[in-house]
This record gives sequence, C-alpha cells and structure tokens, in this order.
Amino acid sequence: LLGIATPVEASAIGALSTVVGAAITRKLSWSMLKDSTSMTLRLTSIAMWIFVAALAFGKVYGALGASELVEKTLNMLNVGPMGVLIIMQLSYFFLGMILDDTAILFIC
Repeated sequence: LLGIATPVEASAIGALSTVVGAAITRKLSWSMLKDSTSMTLRLTSIAMWIFVAALAFGKVYGALGASELVEKTLNMLNVGPMGVLIIMQLSYFFLGMILDDTAILFIC
C-alpha cells in the first residue's frame, strides 16, 4: 500500500516469513514442505486450467461472431451507456449462478 514492494514481492516475503516462523517454532519438516508445495501446485494447476479453458472459450466465441452479435443487439436495444452497464451487471449476476467467480473474470 505504501509502494515499498510490488504485490509479488510482498507475497514472497510473506511466504519466506512463514517458513522462517515454522523453523523458529521447530514445526518445519520436509513432509510439511512437501505437502504445502503439493497443495500449491494443485491450486495453481486448477487456476491455469480455468485460464486455458477461458482462452479457448473466448477464441471460439470470437470465431463464431458472437461478439458482433452482442454489439449489434446492444445497438439495436438503444439503451445508452447506463443501460449497457446495467445489462453487463445482470449478465455477471446470472453467470454467477452457474460459474465460478474466477471463470467469470477470465471469460468476461
């Protein structure tokens, strides 16, 4: 928040502080490091698969001409900028009923 470090650097400092804290309290072990690394790898791979699927969806969506259809539909409705924002918010609301929030962010 103060501009001292980037978010990535701050997270690295946090991770290192956690390892140092575990070492100081003598709770650091190879099995704990292995388990935490394995869990991190699983979570990261899930996020990457969501990202890849969202990219593929976006490419297919664009190739089928759906973006032009959405643009023409919004122009045909003639709702103005505020109406477009309301429609976008409603679409996020309805997408949230069936998709994960991370997937919605990648898709939209």
